[in-house]
Amino acid sequence: MKKLNPITFYKRLAITSSLLCVVCISFIFISANKYPQEAGNLETVSITTANTYFKNYIRNARKSNTVLKGMVISAEQLNAITLLSTNNPALNSIRIYYAKDAAGSDASLIVGVDVAGNDLVNTIYCTKRFNTGLCPPVCDVISPIISER
Repeated sequence: MKKLNPITFYKRLAITSSLLCVVCISFIFISANKYPQEAGNLETVSITTANTYFKNYIRNARKSNTVLKGMVISAEQLNAITLLSTNNPALNSIRIYYAKDAAGSDASLIVGVDVAGNDLVNTIYCTKRFNTGLCPPVCDVISPIISER
């Protein structure tokens, strides 16, 4: 049996390893977009339920004359937004309605919006609203972004 030169052996090993990595990474990128993202813990609700949750919120909503500075959305809300944008070609933007679910807990109703500004109610996601919302009151008061100095 012929003995391989150590340099030749390592060159072959490096080339083989590189090719294997390229094939694996290519497979991951190619297959990643073939399957739609899953909703996970997201709850979809009917139009009737969404309307009830919205009315639950409006019934006790406080009026505010505060200048809004921004908003905080949760990872769960972001996941709903991603799912809506991935699965709905008519989507132009997203609307998040405040709501209270059947248990009286703060919730958000997330729907797609078409180019005319109409809600796309074929899929409505309902997420819990915990440490999310408008700024103020949900603000990072020491953030240099909103600092008035």
